[in-house]
Amino acid sequence: MKTYFKQLILKYLKIAPLALGAALLIGFNGAAPAISAQEIENEKAAMAKLDFLRGHWVGPGLSYTGVSAESSGTARPYVDTEIIRYDLDGKIMLINASGQRDGQISYQLHTIIYYDVDKARYIYTPYAGKAPRSFECDLVNAALICLTEAKTFRLTFQRLPDGRWNEFGERLFGNIWRKTFETKLNSAN
Repeated sequence: MKTYFKQLILKYLKIAPLALGAALLIGFNGAAPAISAQEIENEKAAMAKLDFLRGHWVGPGLSYTGVSAESSGTARPYVDTEIIRYDLDGKIMLINASGQRDGQISYQLHTIIYYDVDKARYIYTPYAGKAPRSFECDLVNAALICLTEAKTFRLTFQRLPDGRWNEFGERLFGNIWRKTFETKLNSAN
């Protein structure tokens, strides 16, 4: 009889974590706050304002090394490719970017942008194989401007008057913003 109970207890110990996990998932799922239809519409409307970014873009870029408060640094050319599209029924935007310098891939990024209804701001999160850092962004005069939490680095995304796609990054040195890179890309659609 002891063997039967021992087997029963061992069997229970194997099943209990699964049952507990399922119960927690069901419980938490039922307790999650519902997102209203209005919030979803607000989110989609905000994301639609970023349509100027969407497309397949290719062109020249410059990165700047040795940037400081005293110097704009030295420009180094590269070729940038950006493929930008909506996903999840327009609730997020995906950016797949890669750069080439001297025939070699110099960077690859996979970025997600979404609109945080509670903060009334866009959130830009790039992934490049390291721990990601998110930027909070605002749409200002048809430009998406994103700042790090420390507000010492910013990204600007916009369309130029000739229709090209433009992105640049700037680092703050005291009260001077210095460009760290810039791209001016043509549509490859």
